[in-house]
Amino acid sequence: MYKSDFIKPLHVNLSLVVLASGVRYTRVGVYFVTVFLEVLSGRSFFTIFQSSDQEIIMSNVLYSFFSIQQILTKMSVVFIQPPKKEPKQEWIYRGEGNANLVISLPDKRQILRIRKTDKPKTFFVWLFNWLSDFLYWDTKNELNVDNQDLKFYKQVMMPLLGQFVCEATPIFMSRKQTHDLNSAIAQCRPGFRKHKKLQFGRATFFTDFAFLPKNLDSFRLSGATYAIEIKPKQGWIPVLSRQTKCQFCQNQYLKLQKGQIKKISGYCPLDLFSGEKPRMIKAIKSLIYNPQNNFKIFRNGVFVYGEQASIDVFYEVMREMLYSDDKMSTYSLLEEFCDILYTTLIKQIDKQYADHKCIELYQTIEPSDKHSATTIAYDPENLSCALPEGCILERILSIQKFDQLGLDRYKELINSYYNDVITEKNYVEKLLKEISVTKCPKCVIRKYISGNLISDDRRKICELDFAPYLVASIANDCSLMLTYRRCSSRDRLVSEEHFLERPTESFVFNVGVFDLYPKPLSTIAKHVKRKLKIESLPFDNVPCNHRIL
Repeated sequence: MYKSDFIKPLHVNLSLVVLASGVRYTRVGVYFVTVFLEVLSGRSFFTIFQSSDQEIIMSNVLYSFFSIQQILTKMSVVFIQPPKKEPKQEWIYRGEGNANLVISLPDKRQILRIRKTDKPKTFFVWLFNWLSDFLYWDTKNELNVDNQDLKFYKQVMMPLLGQFVCEATPIFMSRKQTHDLNSAIAQCRPGFRKHKKLQFGRATFFTDFAFLPKNLDSFRLSGATYAIEIKPKQGWIPVLSRQTKCQFCQNQYLKLQKGQIKKISGYCPLDLFSGEKPRMIKAIKSLIYNPQNNFKIFRNGVFVYGEQASIDVFYEVMREMLYSDDKMSTYSLLEEFCDILYTTLIKQIDKQYADHKCIELYQTIEPSDKHSATTIAYDPENLSCALPEGCILERILSIQKFDQLGLDRYKELINSYYNDVITEKNYVEKLLKEISVTKCPKCVIRKYISGNLISDDRRKICELDFAPYLVASIANDCSLMLTYRRCSSRDRLVSEEHFLERPTESFVFNVGVFDLYPKPLSTIAKHVKRKLKIESLPFDNVPCNHRIL
């Protein structure tokens, strides 16, 4: 091979070629080249050069270990090519529940929600799923379900939660995209979730509440963006329910028996939703000390604290977030952080939301058949709430209170309904149809609460009778995100509702709610099964943490 054959494509300086062409060099020059060759090859040449005081022909050394082209290729990489940048991660595994998996796209400040499905357990199930993927009717059915879920989100949950929710944009994922993503996220997923895989078909883009919206994220802000995710769970006990203790606290003992948690959480949703500062602070601290799956902290969209993380990590994150020096004690850090969260949770953000037009539906409940129906005792004061109207917790609690009867009453209704043909989400279609007429989802749902309060064996049960419980269950299982970024002074463009002034630092913040898709009718049977398991636990009296003050 001639020198010109590889000089041009590699753009190597001619002096490098002369170096390797047999020109004689002094021992000092040889030593320099030796060190360079060691860096390139990872092999030691120094002992060879040290063994002789005579001048060495460089070409002999080079040819004895490498070809000239190999050396020049390595040199061209070192001296000529620009340094390679680390590839930026385009997506981050955010988490998953029983039905959906969430991927974060930091550059777009969006999350992608993808439906999950069970992995086939037998060859016949696998064959059926494989064939179903290629059948038009199956794909069309799945797309219809996704479209219906999206309409439910937009026409039911968005009006109920006001400005605390964001728009949703559907997309279609091909089989190859779904397969590739399944493989890519496999190592990120917890073992107990891997019995399900991503489902081919429709997925949905949402705003990532781990970042501030663009209208709030101005140039006056500084530092990282911190987001706190909380799964508050059911914050009240229905008065008409036979249940006397908090569902979350009881379920802790069931999880402990199953080995899903290592110790019982001190958190009780009844404390968080109480509106009383000492109890709310106690609930926040309990979430911090034992996060489980109910409390997470993100920095610039990346998970930094939560389940299985050391409490020391929490304090390190707090020093960064609160811009604190080492002189600030861990106690002060904890108290300041809890007070920030408390202030945010009770702040009246959505002041425009009015509830008065729906109240009259509760005032009078008449039986449909005076001869055979009896009215269950009901106190409309159950609607009262100690939380400020327009704060995030009040809005969530107002939806949770659609379940006025409790699980036992809905168990009786579902047993009566099981004599008819059951469609898992047929109630969604009928609910949307009624809302299209009244334009108020709260009015429609409360109408069926009133109907269910009447005990009448001859009354025909329909799917919409279960809507109050199922919509309340969505609020029981939803997640909220509190997002903060420091600011030196209040920007006149930032509204008071999104500004939090503190003695040491001020923040621009945002609050968002997600995980708001409809529950299937089988949710009731699932909850009944869980309740029976809790009742069979080997505990004489399963306590509720809100009683321990």
